Amino acid sequence: NLRPGVARIAEECAAAAGREVVVATAASDLEHLPATGADVVVGTEAALHRGRAADTVAIIDADAELLAPRFRAGAQFLALVVTAARRAGPADAGGRVMIQTSLIEHPVIRALANYDPSVASDADIALRRALGLPPFGALAVVSGAGAPGFADGIDRAHAQVVSDADRYLVRAADADELAAGLATAERPAGQRLRVAVDPARGS
Repeated sequence: NLRPGVARIAEECAAAAGREVVVATAASDLEHLPATGADVVVGTEAALHRGRAADTVAIIDADAELLAPRFRAGAQFLALVVTAARRAGPADAGGRVMIQTSLIEHPVIRALANYDPSVASDADIALRRALGLPPFGALAVVSGAGAPGFADGIDRAHAQVVSDADRYLVRAADADELAAGLATAERPAGQRLRVAVDPARGS
């Protein structure tokens, strides 16, 4: 199944394992699992940040994260694996992290397989340099009801502006150029506006 969802995966795990499966949400209290003794938990990334340790953590459909349309996707996936490893504990004590992927040649997967994070970081640096992404360029995302008017006022001599659905991507050669381009735009009165410089998650 492609992107089956947490509930569907939980149903299939319960059938395959012949035991109760708990679905975890951001609000779940995983420290106090049902009295039946359920020991299989299926959830989103939030499950890794809540509750008790696990013997094995499986990351399903890793490709969706590795191929996410943001330039930090690789680094964010590595951080996810580190969180999973902390939850599972050391390998010599039985801890295991399993990753489901078809991208076996992806730099991040090769870095994990070879216990060498430089494989991923070297590829990431090369990509950022080639595309002029931070730290080899400057980036901002403009969103909100006032975004169209604000984006129209950005000086194109300093920055490039690209429309992306309901937001605008602003790129410049460096932070000074980005600031100069943004400074020429006026905020539309009475309209919500958000300017995220070098956004952490949505890029």
